[in-house]
Amino acid sequence: MQEQIDLIERSLLKGEKLLAVGASFPDPTEQVYVTDKRIIVQKIKGFNSTKKEIPLSAIGSVNKKFTLFHGGTLQIVASNDSATVEKIPLDVLQEVKRIIDELLNQPVQDDSVLQQAPLPEQITVNCPGCGATNIK
Repeated sequence: MQEQIDLIERSLLKGEKLLAVGASFPDPTEQVYVTDKRIIVQKIKGFNSTKKEIPLSAIGSVNKKFTLFHGGTLQIVASNDSATVEKIPLDVLQEVKRIIDELLNQPVQDDSVLQQAPLPEQITVNCPGCGATNIK
């Protein structure tokens, strides 16, 4: 598993930080890597491997399900994709989900620097049907 983590860390973008790792148990064939910019889900079957990368900005929801004897499932739903990692130990699943939730709830920009654009004193609206002009 450490070799997989090292490979992922070497493939990170400049300035990107690996924040959390979760894997299926007892066989770590399904893995999730959480960075400050994206979530990477990797599945390994024999000599074949698939990897999905989902930017944080594309994530619509993150769900977790618990099963009594087989750990839990993490499901990531994005605007154009989804990914699932099954059989994650419950304590790891809860921590990974907490970190993802914190990342998704961070403000993108400091609201104090945002300023409202000045509104015009009059707004002109033309009716597409009759052509009448309404000034507010």
